[in-house]
Amino acid sequence: MNINHNTLKPFKSLSMASPKQFGFIHIKSRGLVSAASTCSWVIVKAGKIILEGQGNLVDAINACAKVPTAIAVSVHDLVVTNVTLPTTSQTKRRSALPYAIQNQLAQPAAQFHWSFRAKGKQLDVIGITHSQLDSINAALEKLDFSPKWLIADALHLGGYESHWKVMALSDSLLVQNGSHKAFSIDREAPAPWLQKAYDEAQKSAMGEPLNVTLIGEKNEGVTQWLSNTSLDIKNHQQADPLNSARILSQEFDTKTCINLWPQKPRRLWGFNIDWKFWRLPYTLAVLIALLGLGHLWLSNNTLQKVIQATNLQGRTIFQHTLPNTRLVDAVTQLENQVLVAQNANKPAVFLPMLHAFERLNSRLQKTSVEGKIVAVKFLDERLYVTLEASFEHLKQWPNSGVLEANFVFKTEPLKNGDDSAINVIISSQEMR
Repeated sequence: MNINHNTLKPFKSLSMASPKQFGFIHIKSRGLVSAASTCSWVIVKAGKIILEGQGNLVDAINACAKVPTAIAVSVHDLVVTNVTLPTTSQTKRRSALPYAIQNQLAQPAAQFHWSFRAKGKQLDVIGITHSQLDSINAALEKLDFSPKWLIADALHLGGYESHWKVMALSDSLLVQNGSHKAFSIDREAPAPWLQKAYDEAQKSAMGEPLNVTLIGEKNEGVTQWLSNTSLDIKNHQQADPLNSARILSQEFDTKTCINLWPQKPRRLWGFNIDWKFWRLPYTLAVLIALLGLGHLWLSNNTLQKVIQATNLQGRTIFQHTLPNTRLVDAVTQLENQVLVAQNANKPAVFLPMLHAFERLNSRLQKTSVEGKIVAVKFLDERLYVTLEASFEHLKQWPNSGVLEANFVFKTEPLKNGDDSAINVIISSQEMR
């Protein structure tokens, strides 16, 4: 692992990611915010720092009062986490977020104000207690100042999983070890916390960080941790005092930052109307609208009465016409009855088939002993006749033929193998 100590990359252009000119204030002290809170600040114009300084919150606001400003507060007082929700509706996300995140907290989620940035169903979430937010709001109201953005400081160090960034402040260390992973630890005893984060990174899929950038003066605790991990340390002295706002403003992006500052609802544009002049036209318009609504109501009432009378008439006709039929929908049922009546009835073929068979059977009986009809069955527009006779008589029956002009027949032996009986099957010529 390589360690770059106190090395900073050149200030990148922010003209695309941030406004052309903006202020950036970093409140370095933890806890409740007041006018005496320790701060550093810069003003950026067209990607270049035109003013910077350090002092208290009053000094910072006086310097940045005329430009849109972002205030970065300590991540030590915030909750930084991730949540997955099965919805893309912003309203449903805000309603479900406190319940989804409660199992990660030791205090009620309702005590926090939550802000998030969505990546599909994955939410990067930051929470700030209402008491902390009220403290910030009260301090800024006294100074007659309202920032445009309120952000978490360590999330803008520019670190990620394979390249950690650590900033040493006077009383704490800020660490960013992922795109949405950051924490603050006490400067006097940082080794246990750094080692825990390092061990978790080694166990993760990303593995250990490839390099670490350390910004600011390292103390004995940081030196001890670096030596315990057998890291190569390069010491670089920094002549000027560290301005943390200069470092954090390099990674500030209004498009991707999570803004903790509650957004005021949009003002509804109001009409500037001279009611003395427009009172009469407005009254006439209201009266015309009321007359139109009255006409529509009367028309609807008349239509309802016509529909009810027609329905009653249909029910009466149905009950007189079909007294023994269950009434469900009179009009539909009557239409179905008409359609059934219009369908052409199929001609009866049973008796003609039986007559044709008898005529053929009579002609064959003149040459042999009379046969006996054992069974007659009419099924699926076919006539099945089981005929029992002598073998000589049955031989005179052809396997198939034509009966009269409209019927055909065929003969089949019985399935039981009896030579003294056959089945004669007669059907219409259309069914062949």
